[in-house]
Amino acid sequence: MDGMREGYDFFVNHAGVAYVNESYRNWDQWITSIEKEIDAFSEHMRTFEGYQTSTDQLAGDIAEFWHADTYNIRAALNKSTGPRAEVLRSHSYASPDVRLGSKAYQLKYYRDANSSMTAQSRTFGQDARQGNKSAQALLDANHVGENDSVYGNQRRLVPTDQVEDARQAASRRYATESARRPEQAQRYRKTLDNLTDRIDDGKGTTSMGLARDDASQLAKEAKAGEIDLKKWGLTTNQLVALEEVANESLRAGMSAAAMSAVLEAAPVVIEAVRHLIAEGEFDDIALAHGATDAVTSAGKGFLVGTITAAITHSARAGFLGTTVQTLDPSVVGSVAALAVKILTSSVKTAEGGMTASELASSIGRDVVIATCSMIGGGISQAAIQVPVFGYLLGSFVGSAVGGIVWSFTERTTVALCVERGLTLFGLVRQDYQVPEHVFGQIGINPFEAETLAPATFTADCFEPDAFGADRFSPDSIGIRQLRRGVMGVGRVGYGVF
Repeated sequence: MDGMREGYDFFVNHAGVAYVNESYRNWDQWITSIEKEIDAFSEHMRTFEGYQTSTDQLAGDIAEFWHADTYNIRAALNKSTGPRAEVLRSHSYASPDVRLGSKAYQLKYYRDANSSMTAQSRTFGQDARQGNKSAQALLDANHVGENDSVYGNQRRLVPTDQVEDARQAASRRYATESARRPEQAQRYRKTLDNLTDRIDDGKGTTSMGLARDDASQLAKEAKAGEIDLKKWGLTTNQLVALEEVANESLRAGMSAAAMSAVLEAAPVVIEAVRHLIAEGEFDDIALAHGATDAVTSAGKGFLVGTITAAITHSARAGFLGTTVQTLDPSVVGSVAALAVKILTSSVKTAEGGMTASELASSIGRDVVIATCSMIGGGISQAAIQVPVFGYLLGSFVGSAVGGIVWSFTERTTVALCVERGLTLFGLVRQDYQVPEHVFGQIGINPFEAETLAPATFTADCFEPDAFGADRFSPDSIGIRQLRRGVMGVGRVGYGVF
């Protein structure tokens, strides 16, 4: 029963890891969704590898994918459930370059702000005069007016470093044309109202801005097949803020604390109910003691849960390098629980509350229980596909089995030390000297050395003779069996058992 109790105690402090596992599952799905969008950007950039088009001409095409893909990356980062941006790659006249739900975007990445703004402000009549047959056909069919803006209500996206100058240029042209040619002013008003440097869903998610020279550089790297995601700020550890890791870790720690408190208090509550049924009243002292233990367990559960979540979530986000990105939360949780127990026991040892042998025994017990708990939790979770419950059940059974295994192993090991005189590398103290109090228990008076005392003079005095009957009592020797056995934790010696 002691072994099962030790296993349950470890399970209480470790049970919160089940919630960390669930938290990690959600975290992993989130990181995976971000990685999926990053991979989509990389794949789009690879399609430009080997292009012979000049980087200046290719910059506009590259910008289309940059804005669409970085918007999608940030949408995943913000856990947005809205539509994703899509590059249409349509060659139809006046068709948008990127669509986000009902919003359409037209991109112009020209050499300077005025050129980009002017290209965004073209009219059907202007295009028709320059020989565009599609524009002329629309005019002939009276579908559009000569001074209507080609891009209508589309958002006009220009390079980040040009957007302010483009707005100023559009404002000046609008003011000038309003005074000289009012029929031409509206196209600049339309451009001014729709100018932007990024895709925006209006709810806080936007694409990343891209300057004109950066678009050319990105086009150059794409043609060479040498895109460095880290250089462009597109790796998970650059996108995911440490604040997110901290918040998620604290949430997991709070859940773990609640679970540990409930599990610690459960046996006390059950015993109190049993006592109520048997005696007709609550055992308030036991309840108060159980409440204190629950608070202590909650603190340990919070510590273990928070540490586990912080390590696993940081690793998955790439903060700890690529080699540890798939750390198993149950393994980390077991190690964290062990570390807390070892730290607590070490402090007690340093303060004199435990001996070195007791510390070694405690560490060995916790390692066995943690291993069995982890194995049991993994097997149960695989067999019972119910979040949290499956791991909890297996971990509980594994912890109990681990406690029993350790108890049996410890008794077997100590018995072997008694019989064979083993010391287990100094962890067991073999004492061959019989303690003095044992001699008294077996009926032997220890020999004490005689001491010299000076003679003293006593005057003789007369005493009358008194008659008394002689009494006879036989002499007896009281000797009890003495054998070697366990004298304490990590100590073997002689005693009466």
